Amino acid sequence: MRWVVLVMVLLCMKIGYAQDIINTHNDPIETIQGSRIKFFIDSLRNQVLSDTIRFNRANLVHTLSGTRNSKSYSKLFIVNAKYYYKLDIIENTEVVDFANAILVPEIIDSIHVIPATFCNFMFGRNGINGAYVIYSHIQSTSCFKVSGLTRRKKEYNNFYQRRAGELLVHE
Repeated sequence: MRWVVLVMVLLCMKIGYAQDIINTHNDPIETIQGSRIKFFIDSLRNQVLSDTIRFNRANLVHTLSGTRNSKSYSKLFIVNAKYYYKLDIIENTEVVDFANAILVPEIIDSIHVIPATFCNFMFGRNGINGAYVIYSHIQSTSCFKVSGLTRRKKEYNNFYQRRAGELLVHE
């Protein structure tokens, strides 16, 4: 299960369309491991926390397939191929909770950065800005149920952020 997302990426690369996207935009999938993780996470954490000032609840659109930000700025975060997060649809305090629980160098084994062009092909609207696939150490006991995460079928995500009284748009 650990490499499910990466296997999907590699299999999709065999498809002509996906290969054309990667070759056209020259955006390889980057893997961060070992001593590079601490520096990468520090930079990513600063970026995520500074993005919180861009959040405006008025930009959220609630649909049957989930909540999205009409002015999307966040990449999709996939943790251990099981937990899916969009940070541009949650309140600032929940983003801080996410950063404190997940963006911790000591618990991360590797991070795979998927470019937006390929991620949009794989994850649709949720991947429009690209994705970070984060794998934690197996012995890690961190709780990844933060930032409005709920269970949907066999996976967890925070894609449904509609509050009472907010309109549901049928697309």
